[in-house]
Amino acid sequence: MAIARLIPLCSESDEPVPSLALPSRDEVVEVLYRAALEPPLWVDALRRLGAFVAGHWSAAHAAIAFAEGPDADTGWILASAEALSERAYDLRGAGHPLMPSADARLDGAIVDTRRWASAEALAHTTLARALTLDGSVHGLTAVVHQSERLLAVAHLLRRRGSLWGEGAEARLTDVRAHLSRALEVYVRLRRARERARIDRSLLDRIDVGALVLGRDGAIIRCNAAARAMLDRGDGLCCVGDALRGDAPRIDQGIEQAIVAALATAEGDAVETSMLLVPRRSGSRPLLLFFSPFYDPARGAQAAGVTVLVRDTDALQPGFEALLAQLFELTPSEVRVAIGIAYGRTPQALAEHLGLSIETVRSQLKRVYFKTATRGQADLVRLVLGEMPPVMS
Repeated sequence: MAIARLIPLCSESDEPVPSLALPSRDEVVEVLYRAALEPPLWVDALRRLGAFVAGHWSAAHAAIAFAEGPDADTGWILASAEALSERAYDLRGAGHPLMPSADARLDGAIVDTRRWASAEALAHTTLARALTLDGSVHGLTAVVHQSERLLAVAHLLRRRGSLWGEGAEARLTDVRAHLSRALEVYVRLRRARERARIDRSLLDRIDVGALVLGRDGAIIRCNAAARAMLDRGDGLCCVGDALRGDAPRIDQGIEQAIVAALATAEGDAVETSMLLVPRRSGSRPLLLFFSPFYDPARGAQAAGVTVLVRDTDALQPGFEALLAQLFELTPSEVRVAIGIAYGRTPQALAEHLGLSIETVRSQLKRVYFKTATRGQADLVRLVLGEMPPVMS
């Protein structure tokens, strides 16, 4: 894996500014913790850290390399000249000149970095502006955090012709614990953001509409499939920030399903409420599953409701044959099973199929027996797919 470029924190034209007071220890600590919560502030945090340790402005480049655990081969570089930059970083295989040797990777260790880097190694980094002409690296490398989940190393490299102020290593030691904690918080939030990004990507790729509603019925989140359904306005729509149907009785059904889902959350068992929503276009109805979801801050009280929407008009090709094969249903029994699952009454289904009501009831009884279902609700789950699990 190629090593990512590390963008120097200060440009070559930067010169010390005598009139600008050096950051104090408290100022550095404060900006480190702020950067943990507001990543763009790492630019200023690293600049101030470099000035504090070096003893004067524009004397050092500061950067942080971190990985998800001490045994990881790949991690990230956190540094930038103008904005936050996180770039993939090969910690071991490529032999980056900045990384301390394995025996020096002890939590709290600070290494006086004086090593020669080959032209090949330098080709993978833009730190040449912080290196002497002979390719030697001068600076301090500190292992600021090492645990089972995180390895973080801070690099402070002297600019050409610059010298550390007296006590540089002691100043780095003085803020190391705060830097460690700030990095730990930052990486935790980074993991959370990454999980959220993956979750959004995953939800947007499935063809089931997914919505999260507050206790008042307001839409908090929805995936791409749900947004498309609401935009079409065929059966469901969004009025203000509320989930609505295109007929008053559908609105009443949605409200009742939300109330029922929240009520079950306060009892011993959590159940799923279902609602079939007809569509004006004549397409098959939408099937809605309502389940409570929880926020740990609320304790046992449900924070709201998740709604999963299946477009029953979008069954995969060959579904009827698969249903017949799995449960040994006859073609007529398959048609009855699907018709009942779509919300038709036995009488309406009999008229649609041109059969007597007695024949439909007899076939439905055999369908229930063969599929081990006990009624329409069970048959809906079977025919249209088990409701995907919702974490509570």
